[in-house]
Amino acid sequence: MPFFLKPITRGIANKVYDAFIHPNLASHFAFLESELASSPTGGDYFCGELSGVDFLMIFPLEAAPGRVPDLSKETHPKLFAFVERMHERESYKKAVEVIIKETGSYDPSL
Repeated sequence: MPFFLKPITRGIANKVYDAFIHPNLASHFAFLESELASSPTGGDYFCGELSGVDFLMIFPLEAAPGRVPDLSKETHPKLFAFVERMHERESYKKAVEVIIKETGSYDPSL
């Protein structure tokens, strides 16, 4: 994209984010928190036991704290505990090792 168009497209994207996405983030994460709380195991995994849903949810939940207003361990304890639980899994650690080997670094908050 030509450099002189970047400020225009960034401005449009920011307006869309502020108008449509940002107001809904709090309700989406409140919903996810309640889904974990109502899972059969009381918040260990989304479906009660480890499933594909958990592997899909770890990526947006890792990136969320820097982007979602009012998302903290105090407001969403189940979500933060879930992320920590997934980070402790041996398979997750091995996957991170492969990513670091291939790319040189790994920052899940991006």
